[in-house]
Amino acid sequence: MKRAAELWDAEVIEDEPPRFGWLSTNIRVYPSTLELKAAVRFRGAGLRPLVHVEPTDHPLAIDQQGGVTIPRVQEIVAALMHRH
Repeated sequence: MKRAAELWDAEVIEDEPPRFGWLSTNIRVYPSTLELKAAVRFRGAGLRPLVHVEPTDHPLAIDQQGGVTIPRVQEIVAALMHRH
């Protein structure tokens, strides 16, 4: 966390390796996303880090690796806009 805080406001981040992490949130339009392995890349300049889940057969990993269609984006947004 100390290194993440140092990098958060850095203007430029060069040669900083991605950090290993576990996805700690459940994205409800997918089967459980808790504890998916991920690589976290800090970007600096106050930008949120990029999180890349490990390539697997999990639907989130497949969508992240291959991209999603506009209809899939609409489906995700519609599902997330309706609170249960």
